[in-house]
Amino acid sequence: ATAAVALSRWGVTTRFVGRVGDDSAGHQSISWLKQDGVICDSVIKTEDAATQTAYIIVPKDTGERTVIWRRQPGLNLTAADLKREWFDGASVLLIDGHELEAAALAAEWVKKSGGTVVLDAEHIGSDRGRMLSNVDIAVGSEDFGHREFGAQNHQDTIRILRDYGVRIAGVTLGREGALVDWGEGIRRFGALKTTAVDTTGAGDIFHAALAYAAFKNMAPAEMIPFANVCAGLSVRHPGGRSGIPALEDVFKTIKHGFNYQ
Repeated sequence: ATAAVALSRWGVTTRFVGRVGDDSAGHQSISWLKQDGVICDSVIKTEDAATQTAYIIVPKDTGERTVIWRRQPGLNLTAADLKREWFDGASVLLIDGHELEAAALAAEWVKKSGGTVVLDAEHIGSDRGRMLSNVDIAVGSEDFGHREFGAQNHQDTIRILRDYGVRIAGVTLGREGALVDWGEGIRRFGALKTTAVDTTGAGDIFHAALAYAAFKNMAPAEMIPFANVCAGLSVRHPGGRSGIPALEDVFKTIKHGFNYQ
């Protein structure tokens, strides 16, 4: 949802597909998305489940957040929940792989229609071959490869993703930036040097930036610094969405050069 808000604020027509409870929190969540221009006719209200909620703890000295969350199984999307017309004409699909059956089907639809699929690689599961065969861009967290594949290092994680057919594969390294390979060898891209107030939403905004870059047909060598700057600027403010940077500030930072961590 945070990525959808970021993309909408950046001028991209954006639809959010997901479930909320048919409760006050769910209605408020939809209202907030609509206020930012996100299309929400594909948000399913679920009568027998409470909307997912989270408490986020952020120490003042580091800005590194800890999330304590509650999500009921009734909120999980299935393939049967999806409508093909929600994805018609989609240039880019951003998924995280948690609701594998639904995410895999959506990826197949968008890929077949010529769109680009971006995976925020948090979790995939046993049917990873089906999922990854339709993914163009996948950048995972530092521990993703070890959890998902048993990879011993980041290079192995990237190699495995590339072997599955992912065109642009990488791993985020927090303050150390990201490692990415698009077929020309693994390259390190530094992170923006900044003081973190709150890292909540930084990963979501990073992947929103990847989706935006794919939408704008940026070259990989431009795409990753763009995403790193978007994420780096976002951590200067408390909250996930309040820190979404304006594109003007992002491009200004890139134009004038930015200090790496």
